[in-house]
Amino acid sequence: MRRALVIACGLAIGAPCAVSAQAVPDFGWLTDGRRHGVGDIVTIVVDEYTAASADRATSALEDRGLELGVRGGTGSTNVDANGTSFLANESLRRGRDIRQDRLNSEVSVRVTEMLDDGNLQVEGTKTVTIDDHTQEVTVRGVLRPQDILSDNTVLSWRIADVEVLYSTNGNLAKADKSMIAKILGWIIP
Repeated sequence: MRRALVIACGLAIGAPCAVSAQAVPDFGWLTDGRRHGVGDIVTIVVDEYTAASADRATSALEDRGLELGVRGGTGSTNVDANGTSFLANESLRRGRDIRQDRLNSEVSVRVTEMLDDGNLQVEGTKTVTIDDHTQEVTVRGVLRPQDILSDNTVLSWRIADVEVLYSTNGNLAKADKSMIAKILGWIIP
C-alpha cells in the first residue's frame, strides 16, 4: 500500500514524495492509545487483604497402675496383704490463632524499566507523617500496559511479582497521659 502511494504521488506531481518510515504503533482497538516509557507515573490502587487462621489441639492420656501383694507367715500365723494403686492423668489443650490484615492506599509509582515483552517494571514510595507518626507504603512489581485503566490507575492485584511494604513508627495509638494519670497508673494497675 505504501509503495503504491509513493508511486502514485510521484506520478501525480512529477517529483518524488517522502513518506515517513517511522513505525506505526500497534494500538489495539480496545486500548486507549497511550504508550508508557521509563519515568512515566502510574497510580497503584492498593487494596490488599490477608487472612490466616490456625487451630491446634493436643491431648495426652496417661494411666498408671500398681499392685502389691505380700504373703508370709511362720507356723500358725499367716499374713496376707494386698494393695492396689491406680493413677490416671489426662491433659487437653486447645488454641486458635486468627490474623487479618487490610491495607488500603493509593501510591504513585514511576516506570523504572521497559521489559523486552512490553511489560513495565514500576516502583514508588508514599510517606505520610502526622504528629511525629510516619507511615510509609512502598510498591514495586511488573505490570502490563493493558491493565492501566483510563484514569491512569492499576489495581494492586493486577501487578505481577508485587511487593507491598508497609512500615510505621511513632505512638499514634497511645494517648498522652497527664502526670496524675501516670502516678495513678503506677499505684492502681
